[in-house]
Amino acid sequence: MIHRIFFFLLIVFLPTQLGLHFWPEWSYVLGRRIDFLSSTLFITDILLVGTVMFWLLEYLFMKKSIKGLVLSIWGKSILLNTIYLMLIPLFIYFNILNAASRPVALYSWFKFFEYVLLFMYIIKTKPSIYFLSTGLTVGILYSSIIAIGQFLLQHSLGGIFWFLGERTFTVDTPGIARFPLCLPSFFGCIEFLRSYATFPHPNVLAGYLAVGVPLLLNKQIAKYTNKQINKLNTVRKIAIVLGLLALVLTFSRSAVLVMILFGLFRFMQFFIFDKVKLVNTARPERSRREYRILNTAFMIHTSIFKKAAILFVFLLCVVGLYVLKNFNLAEESLVVRQELMASAWTLFQSSPLFGIGLGNFIVRLPDVLTAHSVYFLQPVHNIYLLLLSEIGIVGIGSLLLFGYIFLNTAISNIKNQKSNIQLKNKKSHHALRITLFVILVLGFVDHYWLTLQQGQILFTLILGYSFFTSSAVFPEKKDA
Repeated sequence: MIHRIFFFLLIVFLPTQLGLHFWPEWSYVLGRRIDFLSSTLFITDILLVGTVMFWLLEYLFMKKSIKGLVLSIWGKSILLNTIYLMLIPLFIYFNILNAASRPVALYSWFKFFEYVLLFMYIIKTKPSIYFLSTGLTVGILYSSIIAIGQFLLQHSLGGIFWFLGERTFTVDTPGIARFPLCLPSFFGCIEFLRSYATFPHPNVLAGYLAVGVPLLLNKQIAKYTNKQINKLNTVRKIAIVLGLLALVLTFSRSAVLVMILFGLFRFMQFFIFDKVKLVNTARPERSRREYRILNTAFMIHTSIFKKAAILFVFLLCVVGLYVLKNFNLAEESLVVRQELMASAWTLFQSSPLFGIGLGNFIVRLPDVLTAHSVYFLQPVHNIYLLLLSEIGIVGIGSLLLFGYIFLNTAISNIKNQKSNIQLKNKKSHHALRITLFVILVLGFVDHYWLTLQQGQILFTLILGYSFFTSSAVFPEKKDA
């Protein structure tokens, strides 16, 4: 199926940021171009539209009516249809009406519905986890290679990587992200370039790796991919190792801290819980000698790669603790973040019901920031405050209501349809819920999950896969 090819390519090229930028008048604030407000046609937009378009064409080609398609997408619930067809459009109208820049709000809602279509595609067609794991393996592999190369050379690689969206920079480029590495003795402190790969900032690369690597570490996903392509297992292991190394080279404190916690959890799970589970498989009447044999079998079961992975996690913890050691509450970036959070709360108070308009945070920022801070025209580094200020109480309430109805439907389906497929999905894709939790945690300290193309698509993918694999919200016959 053609739409599956486009969907797979979308996952593979998710890390890229190659696009055609347009700079209309409303993309300027205080006379400066703002990347976040630029209307951009990315290569991933083409792949996303191609995925949905070919899926719809295939649906109609199978002699299914347009009415059936609409009912298939929106469902038959009267309550849901009322929300979809009346309340949501009405809220969007008032949200755009309140916006200081209505073109920005209109464009932001257009992008929102683009990702809604991707979300609906995932939960309706139920693409195999194989597509996600294989695509992420390829994406993490080439992104990590580029990131490691940038750190070793201390500048962008250039050449063909420009077509993947790599920007041109060196360690001395003004405004580039650097990390001071303080060495002992007479070496002093040296500033190193933080790895960008093809992402707009090292933190975004770190978020991508912090979500992707745990998915590749999942046993069930690994077994599933082994059934498809034997050689993929080796490539997957290489991608995991390089991905962890690239994550360290981003020097992103939040992502590294999350991965340290995940690494410690995996360490405990592997050496404690798995061992207890293995030993408990012994019958009560077995002797101590048999228990020793089981312990020995467990140690043999720990392969060289797994031991190396544990060692790497230990090194990650050491490096991560060094990165976190440089945490300073008085440093400029943290002061700016605090000012942005205070500004978000002020903007929310100015329009608490319907918000200041989707995408309008930067547009309204000069109105509430002091003169010395106007230079930092960027979204607040907290997706929850960002949403609260831009869509208000009504918008947040609508999201919570939608989530409640969706989850309530999921629970009902689980109770009524306890099939083997559902139980297998629940077991096999537990990692997806972990990565969704990682995204929600990182959302407390950064904004790229809602403001940048790569973060938005990855968030939509994880959200869509988490819904259909864990609960089978829309039980239909699964296609290949």
